[in-house]
Amino acid sequence: MKDDDTTRGFSLVEVTLALGVVTFCLLALVGLLPMGLDTVKVSNDESAAINCLEQITASIRRAQRQTDADGDTVYEAAGAYRVLRWTLGGAETVLTLNNLAPGGFPSADNGGRKYVARVKIFPPRDLMTRGAAQISVAWPAHAEWNEAQSDWQRAQGRVYCWLVFLPR
Repeated sequence: MKDDDTTRGFSLVEVTLALGVVTFCLLALVGLLPMGLDTVKVSNDESAAINCLEQITASIRRAQRQTDADGDTVYEAAGAYRVLRWTLGGAETVLTLNNLAPGGFPSADNGGRKYVARVKIFPPRDLMTRGAAQISVAWPAHAEWNEAQSDWQRAQGRVYCWLVFLPR
């Protein structure tokens, strides 16, 4: 009886070529990994900066009206941003907040300080007109505001927001 072997395997050349193609594809995927990780880091930083914007805008919108010793109507932002104060009918107020954490709140911990914000409030003239605020958050915390260019210097990223509000 004749032994008829009809099953065949891959040759050494075919296996070597297949391994080469697989290696090339894996190297291409590994090469894309750093770009993907950078994109995730930028996205996380931007999301945290937007958290800071949201906390500041919410504080301005919930500002409490008070009367100071001179009889002027003064507003003080609510919550963690009580340092934001402006006078009804007064001049614009500009304040830099240097100690913001990724959660959007001021941080006393040096390790938590990653963001810096600049808030410029244009107070309403009276109780019937609108006020506005220009809010900008940048990272890292050592970024500095350049007044001449109206932009951040030494910043890896930034987000901006205009807020229009009515006095309460």
